[in-house]
Amino acid sequence: MEKKTMALVGYGQRGSTLASTTFIHFLDRISVVAVFDVYEDRAKQGADFFAEKQETQVAAFTDYQQVLDLKPDCVVLCTCWENRVEMVCAALEAGIAVASEVGGAHRLDQCYKLVETWERTKTPYMFMENCCYGHLEQLALNMKKQGLLGEIVHCTGAYAHDLRTEVAEGNEKRHYRFKEYSTRNCHNYPSHDLLPIGKVLDLNHGNRIVSISSFASKTRGITAMAKEKYAADHPANQTTFTQGDVVTSVLTFAGGETVRLSLDTTLPRPYSREFSVRGTKGAIFEDNASVFLDNGEDVKQEFEWHKEWNNVEKYYEKYDGELWREYKKNPIGSHDGMDYLVFRDFFDCLIAGKPMPIDVYDAATVLAIPVLSAQSIEKGGAPIEFPDFTDGKWEER
Repeated sequence: MEKKTMALVGYGQRGSTLASTTFIHFLDRISVVAVFDVYEDRAKQGADFFAEKQETQVAAFTDYQQVLDLKPDCVVLCTCWENRVEMVCAALEAGIAVASEVGGAHRLDQCYKLVETWERTKTPYMFMENCCYGHLEQLALNMKKQGLLGEIVHCTGAYAHDLRTEVAEGNEKRHYRFKEYSTRNCHNYPSHDLLPIGKVLDLNHGNRIVSISSFASKTRGITAMAKEKYAADHPANQTTFTQGDVVTSVLTFAGGETVRLSLDTTLPRPYSREFSVRGTKGAIFEDNASVFLDNGEDVKQEFEWHKEWNNVEKYYEKYDGELWREYKKNPIGSHDGMDYLVFRDFFDCLIAGKPMPIDVYDAATVLAIPVLSAQSIEKGGAPIEFPDFTDGKWEER
């Protein structure tokens, strides 16, 4: 099999992690020919890493146009959110397949531009939401498809992750979140929770979001931590952060379902995606790792359910799909295997010429959340109509 050539665009925290934990497992099918970063030292570090692993020359670029001129078969974009869509579109226009890391748009016109560019060029594009491949998320999808949860009515999800240090030290670490959290107030990172739920609710494939209402708490978390941890002249103590500590968004779907999402990244807390699926025959809950079915036995234990926490393991054994049954035989990669699984799908589809499983319409939907949530927050949580990026095609897709 002839290898596909790849350029890694962005060698910061995410790009460098993927290089060392994920892409090294695909060197039998890809050849990394270039690494781009706006910082020369990081570009060189990435190029040197792959040159050693592949025993080939790898270019180091600080000008994105050089990547496009090189014409690799695909680019993997791990850059800041602000310019991501423009970089995706430039690659699609050049006929270069794109695997784009997740994030959010700054303007709604960016979402429309992404859709228009893909529809016109048809260049392969995938939005790399790894949580769609999570073990519990896949279990929920399989149980839903088998009718074990009944008709789905309501779901919850979150990006609940203490990022205070990452944001506060953004200037030193050259991380884009410092600017994001000091200039915006929105639901800025919705894909980890929304897209796995979207797969359960047939998002853009027979269902769609029709409205969003968002609410932001006051902003205190980073400032309080910075006063205790850093010197008075540290950037975090010289900045007024605008991002609410907790943002709650409620989405309504055309099918009548509701979804509650939470962004909770600047207060002390353990990591969670707070994933839950509620149906007429049962429910799945991430935070206590349990499945609750309307089968008599579970209902009897309603008030002593803590005894059944972590019962999800027996459901994995019974209802795991082929994806996770295969993966458990040889677990590799970061983020509990999700990084490996999402990129395996991308490379497999690219090589075979198959449609990407997380497509441009999924991407535009997620990218719009920060923009629309900011509008709702500014209006006191007023519902904002959600665009149909499929232009009506969602009903038949």
